[in-house]
Formats: sequence, structure tokens, C-alpha cells
Amino acid sequence: MIYHYFGSKENLYVEVLRHNYNKINDLGQETYIPGDDPMENAVRACAVTSIS
Repeated sequence: MIYHYFGSKENLYVEVLRHNYNKINDLGQETYIPGDDPMENAVRACAVTSIS
């Protein structure tokens, strides 16, 4: 099935990396406010990424 959808294991690995990078990037976009206090940006980033 891997070869049917991705062509190779390497392409699957690249897709997994791309997917996770996009998730992290989206979280960063939601928490970072330009011009805001750096500590507040850090606190928001930690709050969003913490496991409840």
C-alpha cells in the first residue's frame, strides 16, 4: 500500500515530516502576535503545545 500511495518509503517519510511541520507551523501562527510581549508569546505557545 505504501508504494501505491507514496511511491516509496522515502516519499512516505517526507509526507509525514511535511504534515507535522505544517501542524507545528499552524500552532505557531495561532500563538505569535507581532509586537506583543515576548514572554506572553512564549506562554501562549507553551499553553497550546502542552498535553492536558
